[in-house]
Amino acid sequence: MVCGSGGGVAACRLVLCYLLTCVIWARCHYTSDECDWIGSGLPHDPQVKSVKQLYLRCSRGHVDWDYAYGAIRITFQDGTSGRDFQGCIKPASHFSGASVYVQGKNKLELVVHPQQQGRDDGSTGTDSKQGQISRTYCFDSRDGKATLFVEAMPNVDGKRKTVSFDYSLELKNRNSKKDVFKDCRPCNETELMTAFCASDFVIKSKIAEVSDDRENEETHIKLSIGHIYNQAENIFTEVKPGRYTGTVVMPLKCGVRHGEGHFLMTGSVRLGKYRLLCAPRFSEFRKLARAMTERGLNECDMSEVIHSTEN
Repeated sequence: MVCGSGGGVAACRLVLCYLLTCVIWARCHYTSDECDWIGSGLPHDPQVKSVKQLYLRCSRGHVDWDYAYGAIRITFQDGTSGRDFQGCIKPASHFSGASVYVQGKNKLELVVHPQQQGRDDGSTGTDSKQGQISRTYCFDSRDGKATLFVEAMPNVDGKRKTVSFDYSLELKNRNSKKDVFKDCRPCNETELMTAFCASDFVIKSKIAEVSDDRENEETHIKLSIGHIYNQAENIFTEVKPGRYTGTVVMPLKCGVRHGEGHFLMTGSVRLGKYRLLCAPRFSEFRKLARAMTERGLNECDMSEVIHSTEN
């Protein structure tokens, strides 16, 4: 196995030593088919740094490893589908004292460095409860699986080390290796109808402000929302009766710019990040909804859109 340049030779050797110890002395601990995992790193024998083997097969969940010691190896898989996915983790604010690597074909690539942990620095993803932006870290699966190595730092300072993060797996399009979220093209009529009926949020909104986050290659779009047709959670903040605000994101490469008027916006919520998928002008979508309903091709009730006004 060859170490990635970002991980450092010493750190990579330490991870490999853990793995060798696990194989030779059979000091691995296993869990499988769980969405969430909570465990302790307190060792039975402080001279042996064991590797915990975790198998998580849900599309989303939580990992909490208190008193982190040694390493854990986490294999993610979306149920039994065998399909490839993009996985993302969002460390908690109290995440400390560990590095996270993703296993590539022949190398370990550093995903989270200890100096990055617990940082609310305006980089990616909106946290509606705290009103802050929190960083997420993403990786791609290979052959339907992805593996992370989480290595606790040596306990030279005597401080308690806690590894805590949420994770989310998003299946990739069967007909394309591209993440749908990263596809900048406008949604076609079929996609618009499906998005309206099945998205995590569906809103009628104006664009209040657009700002680019070049470090994370995203554009943040602050919204002035006039009506919420659907939302999976209470993700938008009510600023006055019937008026809401919130921020959604798009890839920087899409070149999103400020536009006037109302838009019908649909998207998904993932690890506290509100990702915009389809955003036609409201008047255009209303015409489509009316036409599809008259032809009996609507996938859900669209009467609320059809009978609404532009303002």
